[in-house]
Amino acid sequence: MALGFEVVEMPHTLADFATAYDNPKARARDLELALLDPEIKAVVSTIGGSESYRIFQFVAFARSSETIYRVL
Repeated sequence: MALGFEVVEMPHTLADFATAYDNPKARARDLELALLDPEIKAVVSTIGGSESYRIFQFVAFARSSETIYRVL
């Protein structure tokens, strides 16, 4: 724990570059899983720029009992 936060890695967080690049659907699913998990209070991207944009088309609306999230 750092500063009181517990880091939760999703399945593809530590994937090598080729695996991450070749699997945008899997990375989108990681984001959906994080948004649906009621124990996760915040999401911090470990990759950005055009890579974040590449997964956008695969991210579905994620719904919890309290909030509807949409990734913009």
